[in-house]
Amino acid sequence: MRIELVKGVNLNIIPSKQFKTTRIFISFVKNIESKKELAERALLANYLEMCSQNYPTQIDIARKLSQMYGASFGSSVDRRGNYQLINFSIDYIESKYLAGNEDLLSEVIEFLKEIIFNPLRVGENKNFDEETFTRQKNNTITYLKSIKEDKQAYAAAKLRKLYFDNEIQQVPSFGESEDVEKLTISDVMDAYQKMLNTDRVEVMISGDVNTDEVVNKFSVLPFKVRNISRASMSYTQEIKQEIVTQIDEEPLSQSKFDMAFRLPVVYRGDLHYAALVFNSLFGGSTLSLLFTVVREKMSMAYYANSNFDPFRQLLVVQTGISYTNKDKVQELILEQLERLRKGDFEDELLEQNKNNLISSYISRLDSQTSALLRAQSAALTGINVTVEEWLDNLQSVTKDDVMKVAKMVELQATYMLGTN
Repeated sequence: MRIELVKGVNLNIIPSKQFKTTRIFISFVKNIESKKELAERALLANYLEMCSQNYPTQIDIARKLSQMYGASFGSSVDRRGNYQLINFSIDYIESKYLAGNEDLLSEVIEFLKEIIFNPLRVGENKNFDEETFTRQKNNTITYLKSIKEDKQAYAAAKLRKLYFDNEIQQVPSFGESEDVEKLTISDVMDAYQKMLNTDRVEVMISGDVNTDEVVNKFSVLPFKVRNISRASMSYTQEIKQEIVTQIDEEPLSQSKFDMAFRLPVVYRGDLHYAALVFNSLFGGSTLSLLFTVVREKMSMAYYANSNFDPFRQLLVVQTGISYTNKDKVQELILEQLERLRKGDFEDELLEQNKNNLISSYISRLDSQTSALLRAQSAALTGINVTVEEWLDNLQSVTKDDVMKVAKMVELQATYMLGTN
């Protein structure tokens, strides 16, 4: 059920008796217009999670969560194509498992109201607390700089810069350290006001809840009417005429070799499900050609996998290899792609991968977080697919469909990190 609380603010209710907890997401959604915005909002999410006017320290917040029978709370930022989401999530135990059936919903909503609408602000100008802000800024910078130590993540970030023409898309959802370093309290305060007053808001709640009660209680949140621009969530990019390559030398026991392909299949479009099956066959599972041929049969990679982002129409292959094997590995990967283009794979392998995807999907139905994320995607895209429809669409994918998708895949960039 989806209800508009005020213009631009929607409440999505997913009633379920399946779980022992109730889980709530509140997502502030914005079409990002600059790298600075990504950094501002990531730092803002970190600040808001740590303190508020009535809970000025992490200890105070932890104590309040403990009083709510060990409720779990956190904030995060996420990327969906052109959109960045600031998420506030909380889950708490169902009332029927408490003595006297105590209702925590009102208390939880008041806590979220406090965190989001009443952040810790001090002084005559009511700015964010400087000590807390500086600590969170430094923590964020330290984390972003530490990514370089995770060589797999670092290689993925470098590949993203090679692939994307748009500098906003080149940057991860949480920004870059050099952008965070430049931010002032005033910058993040401005970002907070924009988030609060102009962002599209999607509220999600899953649990054994009464719909009328939920609507009434969430109505206490002081959201203002906002005019939402319907910018496309999907990012599309023209094909590059030449493949971009880069090699960075660094002494590693295991070199990283990544490839970026353009795959112009849109989320929930005609070929969406065929693209899921293609990715599973290519490198998205232990039944894939990259795993069984490149890694297992040929022993040319420590790991080899692929991942498809339909919101940015990007297919990424990641491998860990010996530096001297780079050219052979690239050749092998492209050979597996060519096999899929020609339909050079057994029907049995196609069915195994489809069944693997179906099993994984069904297992996620037992996850409350997955249920909320599915509902969130439906809310953001306006496309709602039932479980039965998803299963039918996946099952109906044919070999010809997979071949059609494979023929749409175009190599655009490669990145190598390591030394001979």
